[in-house]
Amino acid sequence: MPTAGSMDRIISVLRPTIVGRDDFNEPRYEWLPVHRVWAGKKQNSEAERFDEHTKERYGFSAVTFKTRYIAVYVTDRVICEGTQYDVKGVREIGRREGVEIVCEAQT
Repeated sequence: MPTAGSMDRIISVLRPTIVGRDDFNEPRYEWLPVHRVWAGKKQNSEAERFDEHTKERYGFSAVTFKTRYIAVYVTDRVICEGTQYDVKGVREIGRREGVEIVCEAQT
């Protein structure tokens, strides 16, 4: 369970939400905030990758956020200190005591 002292950053969890329809009656999505909570941040790794499709190198940063239990899905995004992260995995801590959110940001 994360302690109050270890949760020293505020994160926003964003979820794609249907906000209307386009001219072809397809749903139009926007990323809207669903949670704003205190969390702890642990830097996992930083490296470079090569994209086979675009033939370009790009950097990425993998981090884990630990917070009290909230509902988070791998389709969500996290914003922390101006950086946007894609959620790659979610692990429950204990019995709904907390949650670890594994994220990756492209730089």
